[in-house]
Amino acid sequence: MLHVGEKTVLALKKVGVNDERRCACVKRILLVANVEFTLTQFRREFIELLMDKGCEVYAAFSDTKWSFDQSVSLESLGVSCYNYSLERNGINPFKEYKTYKQLKSIVGEVHPDIVLNYTVKPSVYGSLGAHAAGVENVYSNVTGLGYVFTGKTLKRFILRGCLKFLYRIAFRYNKKVFFQNQDDMKLFINYRLVKAEQTCLINGSGINLAKFAPADCEVSGDEVSFLLISRLLKDKGVQEYVSAAEILKKKYDNVSFKLMGPLDDNPSSFLEKDLDAWRQHDVIDYLGSGIDVTPHILAASVYVFPSYREGTPRSVLEAMAMAKPIVTTDVPGCRETVEAGRNGFLVPARDARALAAAMEEFVLKPEIIATMGSCSREIAEKRYDVYKVNDKITSVLGLS
Repeated sequence: MLHVGEKTVLALKKVGVNDERRCACVKRILLVANVEFTLTQFRREFIELLMDKGCEVYAAFSDTKWSFDQSVSLESLGVSCYNYSLERNGINPFKEYKTYKQLKSIVGEVHPDIVLNYTVKPSVYGSLGAHAAGVENVYSNVTGLGYVFTGKTLKRFILRGCLKFLYRIAFRYNKKVFFQNQDDMKLFINYRLVKAEQTCLINGSGINLAKFAPADCEVSGDEVSFLLISRLLKDKGVQEYVSAAEILKKKYDNVSFKLMGPLDDNPSSFLEKDLDAWRQHDVIDYLGSGIDVTPHILAASVYVFPSYREGTPRSVLEAMAMAKPIVTTDVPGCRETVEAGRNGFLVPARDARALAAAMEEFVLKPEIIATMGSCSREIAEKRYDVYKVNDKITSVLGLS
Protein backbone atom coordinates (compact mmCIF):
# COMPACT_ATOMS: atom_id res chain seq x y z
CA MET A 1 0.00 0.00 0.00
CA LEU A 2 1.33 3.42 -0.96
CA HIS A 3 2.02 6.04 1.66
CA VAL A 4 0.16 9.36 1.58
CA GLY A 5 3.06 11.28 0.07
CA GLU A 6 3.54 8.81 -2.76
CA LYS A 7 -0.18 8.84 -3.51
CA THR A 8 -0.18 12.62 -3.70
CA VAL A 9 2.62 12.72 -6.27
CA LEU A 10 0.82 10.11 -8.38
CA ALA A 11 -2.42 12.08 -8.22
CA LEU A 12 -0.63 15.27 -9.27
CA LYS A 13 1.00 13.53 -12.22
CA LYS A 14 -2.39 12.19 -13.30
CA VAL A 15 -3.72 15.73 -13.72
CA GLY A 16 -0.49 17.07 -15.17
CA VAL A 17 0.85 18.70 -12.03
CA ASN A 18 4.52 17.81 -11.57
CA ASP A 19 5.53 20.31 -8.91
CA GLU A 20 5.45 18.45 -5.59
CA ARG A 21 5.29 21.79 -3.80
CA ARG A 22 1.67 22.02 -5.01
CA CYS A 23 0.58 18.90 -3.10
CA ALA A 24 -1.82 20.98 -1.02
CA CYS A 25 -4.10 21.39 -4.06
CA VAL A 26 -4.96 17.68 -4.11
CA LYS A 27 -8.07 16.69 -2.20
CA ARG A 28 -7.98 13.54 -0.12
CA ILE A 29 -11.38 11.83 -0.04
CA LEU A 30 -12.20 9.09 2.45
CA LEU A 31 -15.23 6.93 1.62
CA VAL A 32 -16.66 5.00 4.57
CA ALA A 33 -18.94 2.04 3.79
CA ASN A 34 -20.21 -1.13 5.38
CA VAL A 35 -18.64 -3.60 2.90
CA GLU A 36 -16.27 -3.26 -0.04
CA PHE A 37 -18.81 -4.75 -2.44
CA THR A 38 -21.11 -1.72 -2.26
CA LEU A 39 -18.28 0.56 -3.36
CA THR A 40 -16.96 -1.61 -6.20
CA GLN A 41 -20.42 -2.38 -7.57
CA PHE A 42 -22.36 0.84 -6.97
CA ARG A 43 -19.75 3.65 -6.66
CA ARG A 44 -17.14 2.71 -9.23
CA GLU A 45 -18.01 5.53 -11.63
CA PHE A 46 -17.98 7.98 -8.72
CA ILE A 47 -14.52 6.82 -7.63
CA GLU A 48 -13.24 7.13 -11.20
CA LEU A 49 -14.68 10.65 -11.41
CA LEU A 50 -12.91 11.66 -8.20
CA MET A 51 -9.62 10.37 -9.57
CA ASP A 52 -10.17 12.17 -12.87
CA LYS A 53 -10.48 15.35 -10.84
CA GLY A 54 -7.04 14.66 -9.33
CA CYS A 55 -8.28 13.50 -5.94
CA GLU A 56 -6.67 10.85 -3.78
CA VAL A 57 -9.30 8.29 -2.88
CA TYR A 58 -9.24 6.23 0.31
CA ALA A 59 -11.83 3.75 1.50
CA ALA A 60 -12.72 2.27 4.88
CA PHE A 61 -15.01 -0.74 4.99
CA SER A 62 -15.69 -3.53 7.42
CA ASP A 63 -13.95 -6.87 7.44
CA THR A 64 -17.38 -8.55 7.21
CA LYS A 65 -17.44 -11.34 4.65
CA TRP A 66 -20.00 -10.71 1.93
CA SER A 67 -21.95 -13.39 0.10
CA PHE A 68 -20.61 -12.40 -3.32
CA ASP A 69 -17.19 -13.22 -4.72
CA GLN A 70 -15.69 -10.02 -6.06
CA SER A 71 -14.06 -9.83 -9.46
CA VAL A 72 -12.74 -6.31 -8.83
CA SER A 73 -11.17 -4.91 -5.67
CA LEU A 74 -10.88 -1.25 -4.72
CA GLU A 75 -7.10 -1.51 -4.55
CA SER A 76 -7.02 -2.62 -8.17
CA LEU A 77 -8.78 0.67 -8.98
CA GLY A 78 -6.04 2.64 -7.21
CA VAL A 79 -7.85 3.18 -3.92
CA SER A 80 -5.98 2.86 -0.59
CA CYS A 81 -8.06 0.65 1.68
CA TYR A 82 -8.56 0.23 5.41
CA ASN A 83 -10.57 -2.33 7.36
CA TYR A 84 -12.55 -1.83 10.55
CA SER A 85 -14.81 -4.03 12.66
CA LEU A 86 -18.56 -3.70 12.18
CA GLU A 87 -21.45 -5.70 13.57
CA ARG A 88 -24.12 -4.92 11.02
CA ASN A 89 -27.17 -5.83 13.11
CA GLY A 90 -25.96 -5.74 16.72
CA ILE A 91 -26.17 -3.17 19.48
CA ASN A 92 -23.39 -4.36 21.78
CA PRO A 93 -22.06 -1.05 23.20
CA PHE A 94 -18.49 -2.34 23.46
CA LYS A 95 -18.45 -3.44 19.82
CA GLU A 96 -20.10 -0.19 18.73
CA TYR A 97 -17.47 1.84 20.59
CA LYS A 98 -14.74 -0.28 18.96
CA THR A 99 -16.13 0.61 15.53
CA TYR A 100 -16.11 4.30 16.39
CA LYS A 101 -12.52 4.16 17.72
CA GLN A 102 -11.25 2.32 14.66
CA LEU A 103 -12.87 4.79 12.27
CA LYS A 104 -11.50 7.71 14.25
CA SER A 105 -8.03 6.14 14.00
CA ILE A 106 -8.37 5.62 10.24
CA VAL A 107 -9.44 9.22 9.72
CA GLY A 108 -6.49 10.37 11.83
CA GLU A 109 -4.08 8.33 9.71
CA VAL A 110 -5.47 9.42 6.34
CA HIS A 111 -5.94 13.14 7.21
CA PRO A 112 -8.70 13.52 4.58
CA ASP A 113 -10.06 16.83 3.37
CA ILE A 114 -13.48 15.23 2.90
CA VAL A 115 -15.20 12.24 4.51
CA LEU A 116 -18.22 10.76 2.73
CA ASN A 117 -20.15 8.02 4.55
CA TYR A 118 -22.57 5.45 3.15
CA THR A 119 -25.31 3.44 4.92
CA VAL A 120 -26.42 3.49 8.56
CA LYS A 121 -23.60 2.67 10.97
CA PRO A 122 -20.82 4.07 8.77
CA SER A 123 -22.74 7.36 8.62
CA VAL A 124 -23.04 7.48 12.42
CA TYR A 125 -19.56 6.35 13.46
CA GLY A 126 -17.83 7.78 10.40
CA SER A 127 -19.30 11.20 11.17
CA LEU A 128 -18.42 11.02 14.85
CA GLY A 129 -14.91 9.73 14.13
CA ALA A 130 -14.28 12.40 11.51
CA HIS A 131 -15.40 15.15 13.87
CA ALA A 132 -13.22 13.81 16.68
CA ALA A 133 -10.25 13.74 14.28
CA GLY A 134 -10.82 17.37 13.32
CA VAL A 135 -12.30 16.97 9.81
CA GLU A 136 -14.69 19.79 8.93
CA ASN A 137 -15.99 18.55 5.57
CA VAL A 138 -18.15 15.58 6.56
CA TYR A 139 -20.99 14.24 4.38
CA SER A 140 -23.29 11.23 4.60
CA ASN A 141 -25.47 9.38 2.11
CA VAL A 142 -28.66 7.86 3.54
CA THR A 143 -29.16 4.99 1.08
CA GLY A 144 -32.25 3.73 2.91
CA LEU A 145 -33.65 3.48 6.42
CA GLY A 146 -32.89 -0.19 6.84
CA TYR A 147 -34.30 -3.03 8.89
CA VAL A 148 -35.20 -1.07 12.05
CA PHE A 149 -37.55 1.37 10.28
CA THR A 150 -39.67 -1.21 8.44
CA GLY A 151 -41.36 -3.10 11.31
CA LYS A 152 -43.30 -2.63 14.55
CA THR A 153 -41.74 -5.22 16.85
CA LEU A 154 -40.46 -4.21 20.28
CA LYS A 155 -36.88 -4.92 19.25
CA ARG A 156 -37.15 -2.68 16.20
CA PHE A 157 -38.82 0.04 18.29
CA ILE A 158 -35.89 0.04 20.73
CA LEU A 159 -33.32 -0.06 17.94
CA ARG A 160 -35.11 2.76 16.13
CA GLY A 161 -34.95 4.95 19.23
CA CYS A 162 -31.23 4.29 19.68
CA LEU A 163 -30.52 4.94 16.03
CA LYS A 164 -32.47 8.20 15.96
CA PHE A 165 -30.47 9.40 18.97
CA LEU A 166 -27.18 8.53 17.25
CA TYR A 167 -28.24 10.11 13.94
CA ARG A 168 -29.21 13.33 15.71
CA ILE A 169 -25.75 13.62 17.29
CA ALA A 170 -23.73 12.47 14.28
CA PHE A 171 -25.45 14.65 11.69
CA ARG A 172 -24.63 17.78 13.67
CA TYR A 173 -21.17 17.43 12.19
CA ASN A 174 -22.28 16.96 8.57
CA LYS A 175 -22.19 19.79 6.07
CA LYS A 176 -24.72 17.95 3.88
CA VAL A 177 -26.68 14.72 4.11
CA PHE A 178 -27.74 13.13 0.82
CA PHE A 179 -31.13 11.40 0.58
CA GLN A 180 -32.43 9.19 -2.22
CA ASN A 181 -36.13 9.98 -1.86
CA GLN A 182 -38.36 12.74 -0.52
CA ASP A 183 -40.05 10.56 2.11
CA ASP A 184 -36.80 9.67 3.90
CA MET A 185 -35.64 13.26 3.77
CA LYS A 186 -38.89 14.61 5.23
CA LEU A 187 -38.90 11.92 7.92
CA PHE A 188 -35.41 12.89 9.10
CA ILE A 189 -36.34 16.58 9.11
CA ASN A 190 -39.58 15.92 11.02
CA TYR A 191 -37.74 13.79 13.58
CA ARG A 192 -35.21 16.63 13.89
CA LEU A 193 -32.37 14.29 13.03
CA VAL A 194 -31.10 16.74 10.43
CA LYS A 195 -31.79 20.36 9.54
CA ALA A 196 -33.61 21.07 6.29
CA GLU A 197 -30.74 23.22 5.03
CA GLN A 198 -28.36 20.30 5.50
CA THR A 199 -30.26 18.00 3.14
CA CYS A 200 -29.67 17.27 -0.54
CA LEU A 201 -31.89 15.04 -2.68
CA ILE A 202 -30.26 12.81 -5.32
CA ASN A 203 -31.62 10.15 -7.68
CA GLY A 204 -30.22 7.10 -5.94
CA SER A 205 -26.72 5.94 -6.81
CA GLY A 206 -27.49 6.36 -10.51
CA ILE A 207 -27.04 3.74 -13.20
CA ASN A 208 -24.47 3.28 -15.95
CA LEU A 209 -26.70 3.40 -19.02
CA ALA A 210 -24.00 1.96 -21.29
CA LYS A 211 -23.31 -1.02 -19.07
CA PHE A 212 -26.98 -1.74 -18.41
CA ALA A 213 -28.42 -1.45 -21.90
CA PRO A 214 -31.37 -3.11 -23.64
CA ALA A 215 -30.84 -6.18 -25.79
CA ASP A 216 -30.50 -5.66 -29.55
CA CYS A 217 -33.50 -7.91 -30.08
CA GLU A 218 -36.52 -8.92 -28.05
CA VAL A 219 -36.52 -12.07 -25.94
CA SER A 220 -38.18 -14.79 -28.00
CA GLY A 221 -40.74 -17.31 -26.81
CA ASP A 222 -44.32 -17.31 -25.58
CA GLU A 223 -43.46 -17.64 -21.90
CA VAL A 224 -43.72 -14.58 -19.66
CA SER A 225 -40.92 -14.66 -17.11
CA PHE A 226 -40.73 -12.63 -13.92
CA LEU A 227 -37.55 -11.87 -11.98
CA LEU A 228 -36.72 -10.59 -8.50
CA ILE A 229 -33.10 -9.85 -7.49
CA SER A 230 -32.63 -9.16 -3.79
CA ARG A 231 -31.07 -10.26 -0.57
CA LEU A 232 -33.49 -12.90 0.66
CA LEU A 233 -35.14 -10.77 3.34
CA LYS A 234 -38.76 -10.61 4.43
CA ASP A 235 -38.59 -6.80 4.20
CA LYS A 236 -37.76 -7.06 0.49
CA GLY A 237 -41.14 -8.72 -0.16
CA VAL A 238 -39.67 -12.08 -1.09
CA GLN A 239 -42.53 -14.00 0.56
CA GLU A 240 -45.13 -11.93 -1.30
CA TYR A 241 -43.31 -12.69 -4.56
CA VAL A 242 -43.33 -16.43 -3.82
CA SER A 243 -47.02 -16.30 -2.85
CA ALA A 244 -47.90 -14.37 -6.02
CA ALA A 245 -46.02 -16.97 -8.05
CA GLU A 246 -48.04 -19.75 -6.40
CA ILE A 247 -51.30 -17.96 -7.29
CA LEU A 248 -50.35 -17.48 -10.95
CA LYS A 249 -48.82 -20.93 -11.40
CA LYS A 250 -52.22 -22.46 -10.65
CA LYS A 251 -53.79 -20.47 -13.50
CA TYR A 252 -51.12 -20.37 -16.22
CA ASP A 253 -48.61 -22.77 -17.69
CA ASN A 254 -46.69 -20.19 -19.73
CA VAL A 255 -45.19 -18.27 -16.80
CA SER A 256 -41.95 -18.64 -14.85
CA PHE A 257 -40.71 -16.97 -11.68
CA LYS A 258 -37.00 -16.48 -11.07
CA LEU A 259 -35.30 -15.36 -7.88
CA MET A 260 -31.70 -14.28 -7.47
CA GLY A 261 -29.79 -13.11 -4.39
CA PRO A 262 -27.98 -14.24 -1.25
CA LEU A 263 -29.15 -15.32 2.15
CA ASP A 264 -28.13 -12.82 4.81
CA ASP A 265 -27.33 -12.49 8.51
CA ASN A 266 -30.07 -9.87 8.83
CA PRO A 267 -32.76 -10.88 11.40
CA SER A 268 -35.41 -10.73 8.68
CA SER A 269 -33.55 -13.11 6.36
CA PHE A 270 -35.03 -16.33 5.08
CA LEU A 271 -33.16 -19.59 5.74
CA GLU A 272 -31.79 -22.33 3.53
CA LYS A 273 -34.77 -24.52 4.49
CA ASP A 274 -37.11 -21.89 3.03
CA LEU A 275 -35.25 -22.02 -0.26
CA ASP A 276 -35.48 -25.81 -0.22
CA ALA A 277 -39.24 -25.64 0.30
CA TRP A 278 -39.71 -23.25 -2.63
CA ARG A 279 -37.64 -25.49 -4.86
CA GLN A 280 -39.55 -28.58 -3.75
CA HIS A 281 -42.88 -27.03 -4.70
CA ASP A 282 -41.44 -26.11 -8.12
CA VAL A 283 -42.74 -22.55 -8.01
CA ILE A 284 -39.51 -20.55 -7.92
CA ASP A 285 -36.42 -21.03 -10.05
CA TYR A 286 -33.59 -19.92 -7.74
CA LEU A 287 -30.61 -18.57 -9.71
CA GLY A 288 -28.10 -18.26 -6.88
CA SER A 289 -26.22 -15.12 -5.80
CA GLY A 290 -23.71 -14.18 -8.49
CA ILE A 291 -22.47 -10.67 -9.21
CA ASP A 292 -23.35 -10.45 -12.91
CA VAL A 293 -27.09 -9.86 -13.05
CA THR A 294 -27.24 -8.54 -16.62
CA PRO A 295 -27.95 -11.82 -18.47
CA HIS A 296 -30.74 -12.66 -16.05
CA ILE A 297 -32.38 -9.25 -16.41
CA LEU A 298 -32.09 -9.45 -20.21
CA ALA A 299 -33.76 -12.86 -20.19
CA ALA A 300 -36.69 -11.70 -18.05
CA SER A 301 -39.92 -10.22 -19.39
CA VAL A 302 -40.83 -8.21 -16.27
CA TYR A 303 -38.88 -7.14 -13.19
CA VAL A 304 -40.65 -7.39 -9.80
CA PHE A 305 -39.55 -5.73 -6.57
CA PRO A 306 -42.14 -5.82 -3.74
CA SER A 307 -40.02 -4.22 -1.00
CA TYR A 308 -41.49 -2.61 2.13
CA ARG A 309 -39.24 0.47 1.91
CA GLU A 310 -36.06 1.55 0.08
CA GLY A 311 -33.74 4.45 -0.56
CA THR A 312 -33.76 3.93 -4.31
CA PRO A 313 -33.60 0.24 -5.26
CA ARG A 314 -30.52 -0.35 -7.38
CA SER A 315 -31.82 -3.51 -9.05
CA VAL A 316 -34.92 -1.65 -10.24
CA LEU A 317 -32.71 0.98 -11.90
CA GLU A 318 -30.72 -1.77 -13.60
CA ALA A 319 -33.90 -3.35 -14.94
CA MET A 320 -35.27 0.01 -16.09
CA ALA A 321 -32.04 0.81 -17.92
CA MET A 322 -32.34 -2.56 -19.66
CA ALA A 323 -35.88 -1.68 -20.81
CA LYS A 324 -37.91 -3.90 -18.51
CA PRO A 325 -41.38 -3.09 -17.14
CA ILE A 326 -41.48 -2.79 -13.36
CA VAL A 327 -43.92 -4.07 -10.76
CA THR A 328 -43.06 -2.62 -7.37
CA THR A 329 -44.68 -1.33 -4.20
CA ASP A 330 -46.20 2.08 -3.52
CA VAL A 331 -43.70 2.84 -0.74
CA PRO A 332 -40.86 5.35 -0.26
CA GLY A 333 -37.99 4.75 -2.65
CA CYS A 334 -39.89 2.34 -4.89
CA ARG A 335 -42.80 4.50 -5.99
CA GLU A 336 -40.43 7.08 -7.52
CA THR A 337 -39.25 4.58 -10.14
CA VAL A 338 -42.66 3.86 -11.67
CA GLU A 339 -45.10 6.04 -13.53
CA ALA A 340 -48.13 3.84 -12.97
CA GLY A 341 -49.57 2.48 -16.21
CA ARG A 342 -46.66 3.88 -18.24
CA ASN A 343 -43.60 1.80 -17.33
CA GLY A 344 -45.21 -0.58 -14.85
CA PHE A 345 -47.55 -0.92 -11.89
CA LEU A 346 -47.50 0.03 -8.21
CA VAL A 347 -49.10 -2.24 -5.60
CA PRO A 348 -49.56 -2.04 -1.83
CA ALA A 349 -46.75 -3.53 0.25
CA ARG A 350 -47.35 -6.89 1.97
CA ASP A 351 -50.20 -7.74 -0.43
CA ALA A 352 -49.48 -10.90 -2.43
CA ARG A 353 -52.87 -10.92 -4.16
CA ALA A 354 -52.48 -7.35 -5.41
CA LEU A 355 -48.97 -8.23 -6.57
CA ALA A 356 -50.25 -11.27 -8.43
CA ALA A 357 -52.99 -9.20 -10.09
CA ALA A 358 -50.47 -6.64 -11.36
CA MET A 359 -48.17 -9.39 -12.66
CA GLU A 360 -51.12 -11.08 -14.34
CA GLU A 361 -51.63 -8.02 -16.53
CA PHE A 362 -48.47 -8.95 -18.43
CA VAL A 363 -49.64 -12.54 -18.88
CA LEU A 364 -53.00 -11.43 -20.26
CA LYS A 365 -51.57 -8.58 -22.37
CA PRO A 366 -47.98 -9.49 -23.30
CA GLU A 367 -47.96 -6.76 -25.94
CA ILE A 368 -47.54 -4.13 -23.20
CA ILE A 369 -44.19 -5.59 -22.13
CA ALA A 370 -42.15 -3.97 -24.89
CA THR A 371 -44.01 -0.64 -24.69
CA MET A 372 -43.64 -0.30 -20.94
CA GLY A 373 -40.04 -1.47 -21.15
CA SER A 374 -39.20 1.34 -23.56
CA CYS A 375 -40.74 3.83 -21.14
CA SER A 376 -38.56 2.42 -18.34
CA ARG A 377 -35.46 3.10 -20.41
CA GLU A 378 -36.63 6.67 -21.15
CA ILE A 379 -37.14 7.36 -17.44
CA ALA A 380 -33.74 5.89 -16.58
CA GLU A 381 -32.06 8.12 -19.15
CA LYS A 382 -33.88 11.21 -17.91
CA ARG A 383 -33.53 10.77 -14.13
CA TYR A 384 -30.97 8.15 -13.21
CA ASP A 385 -27.89 8.57 -15.40
CA VAL A 386 -25.00 7.85 -13.03
CA TYR A 387 -22.87 10.64 -14.45
CA LYS A 388 -25.56 13.25 -13.78
CA VAL A 389 -25.99 11.95 -10.22
CA ASN A 390 -22.24 11.99 -9.60
CA ASP A 391 -21.85 15.50 -11.02
CA LYS A 392 -24.41 16.73 -8.50
CA ILE A 393 -22.61 15.01 -5.61
CA THR A 394 -19.18 16.36 -6.55
CA SER A 395 -20.68 19.83 -6.96
CA VAL A 396 -22.03 19.67 -3.38
CA LEU A 397 -18.62 18.44 -2.19
CA GLY A 398 -17.02 21.49 -3.81
CA LEU A 399 -15.11 19.46 -6.41
CA SER A 400 -16.68 20.79 -9.64
